[in-house]
Amino acid sequence: MKHFETMGRRTFLTSAAFFGASAMVSGCGARMGNPLPAAGNRKLEKIGIQIYTVRDLLKTDHVGTIKMLAKIGYNELEYAYLPDMPYTAKEFRKTAEGEGLTIPSCGFQPEHFFNEIQTVLDVTGDLGATYAFNGWIHPPDRTLPGLMKQAEAFNGFGETLQKAGLKYMYHNHDFEFTKIDGDKTIQDVLMQNTDPALVDFEMDMYWVTHGGGNIIDYLTRYPGRFKCCHIKDRTADGKMVNVGEGAIDWRAAIGKAKDVGIKHYFVEHDEPVAPVAVGVAKSYNYVRNLRF
Repeated sequence: MKHFETMGRRTFLTSAAFFGASAMVSGCGARMGNPLPAAGNRKLEKIGIQIYTVRDLLKTDHVGTIKMLAKIGYNELEYAYLPDMPYTAKEFRKTAEGEGLTIPSCGFQPEHFFNEIQTVLDVTGDLGATYAFNGWIHPPDRTLPGLMKQAEAFNGFGETLQKAGLKYMYHNHDFEFTKIDGDKTIQDVLMQNTDPALVDFEMDMYWVTHGGGNIIDYLTRYPGRFKCCHIKDRTADGKMVNVGEGAIDWRAAIGKAKDVGIKHYFVEHDEPVAPVAVGVAKSYNYVRNLRF
C-alpha cells in the first residue's frame, strides 16, 4: 500500500503491531483494561495527539509516523519544537496536511520566548498553527514576586504574538497547584494576573490531578481561559497510563471542558510503553468511543 512506501523499518514494525492489534482494541476495549463509559449524547468531533508522545518514532521516520497517526484516526497534531529532529517545521506541516491533519498549536521552552521570540514566530508560522505555548517556570521564579514578573512577561509574549496573528498559551504541570498566596495556587496567580485578551491556557489534566488540583473546579472557575487540553490518564497511585486505563473521570472532565470552551483535545503520554503505536491507538479508540 502507498501508506507504507516511505516508512523506515522501525516505524513499519511498530505500525504493523498497531494494525495487528487495532481491530481488537476498537472492538474489545474492556477486555484490554480499557473500559468504555456508558453512552451519552455528545462526543469529540476531533481528536489530536501531542507529538512528544511519538518522539522516538519521529526521529526514525517522521513521514511514516505521521501517516500512522492519520491511519489510526487522529485529526490534529500538537507540535513540539525539538531542534534535534530530522525535519523542519515546513516539512512536518507538508506531510501532515497531505494526510489531512492540522496543527493548531506548538510547544517551546520558556527560553525561546524570553530570548528567541523570532524563532517562536517563525516556527509557529511555518506550521500554520494558532497557539504557541510554553509549560515551565524555573523554581527560583516560583515566589509570589517572581510569578508576578512571569505574568507580566506572559502578557508581553501575548502582545507580540497577537501582532503576528498568533496566540500565546501557558501549559501547566503539577507544581502550579502548590499554594503560594493564602488559598491561591501558582495557577491562580498566573490566571488572575494575565490579560485574557493576550494569554490563554492549556490544561494538562494528568498534571492538574497529580498536583492535587481538581479539573472540574479549575474549568468552572476560569471559563473561557483554557483553549486546549491534554488528555493523559493517571492511576489512583499516580502512574501515567494510556487513556481509559486510569482513574480520571473522562466523561466529566471532557464534558465540562466542552462546556467552557476548550477547542482542541490532545492525547499525550510522556513515557509511552513499546509498542508505542498500540498505546496511541488504544488511547484514540477510548476517546473516540467516549460519550458524555
